Amino acid sequence: MQMDTEELTGDNNRPEDVRWLYSLSESELDMLLSLKELALQRAKVIGHEDLAEKFDLKMLRGLGSILYELII
Repeated sequence: MQMDTEELTGDNNRPEDVRWLYSLSESELDMLLSLKELALQRAKVIGHEDLAEKFDLKMLRGLGSILYELII
């Protein structure tokens, strides 16, 4: 399953989250896309597709910030 930026952003996003998303480097964006794909796959495997719906851009931004700090 390949995901693009439009699928990542979804519908109900704050403008500051969308601006943040478009400010990311290609490698950072790839990491977030992979993270979202992993969350969707895991939610399906455990039978909780509704959980994947909660994995929106705001949550990705928070998780991405935490992961980025841990990597550096």
